[in-house]
Amino acid sequence: MTFFCPLLKRLSQSVLVMALSAIALPALAGSELQTTLQGFLLDQFASSPGKVSVELDIPNEQQINCRDPEPFLPGNGQRLWGRTTVGVRCPKDRPSTRYFQAYIRVEGDYYVAAHDIAPGNTLTESDVTLQTGDLTRLSQQLLTADNEPAGQVTTRRIGKGMPLQSNMLRAPLLVKSGQQVKVIVQGKGFAIRTDGTALSSAGRNEKLRIRTSEGKLVTGTAISADTVELR
Repeated sequence: MTFFCPLLKRLSQSVLVMALSAIALPALAGSELQTTLQGFLLDQFASSPGKVSVELDIPNEQQINCRDPEPFLPGNGQRLWGRTTVGVRCPKDRPSTRYFQAYIRVEGDYYVAAHDIAPGNTLTESDVTLQTGDLTRLSQQLLTADNEPAGQVTTRRIGKGMPLQSNMLRAPLLVKSGQQVKVIVQGKGFAIRTDGTALSSAGRNEKLRIRTSEGKLVTGTAISADTVELR
């Protein structure tokens, strides 16, 4: 009996180590899968400004048994922004294709009004200030740090602290309705110039209607204060 006690003790310890190893292995596999998917999603933002973080929702039962994972983005043109879906192919396991929910957060700078701004004002640097936040929770038309709003004209009242959006602004007018303009038509190896009258107003690179001196109605693009190009 004395002989068997140490043996039983050693066997018990071995069984315990094996059991703990069996429990630990799935967690390791799940951690590796999560790391692979997070790295894949972060790679999509390699050239994007701002600080990007990824949260993944992977149920415990789907974490294990995915050898040689192949991440992919399901659907066509899916926007990687906020709540989204990422897929992974597991060619050596079943199910061979799995989908997981992810939340992508992008911390970045965006413009807000430094004070109340009336419609029709041309913005200056003192009218706006930069603020940092999660861009994925704000409008897709938000003006971020790489979209300088100075020189743009407000189309509505903007309250102090309100995030600036592209639909709140317009380009300053280059051509006004009723103005006499030069109309240019350019082609390969030739250019035609004529005169016309603007029938609407437009900012730089915006389209407007023109009546030419010959009486024709055409649509062109404002390229300077008195010149419209037909493209």
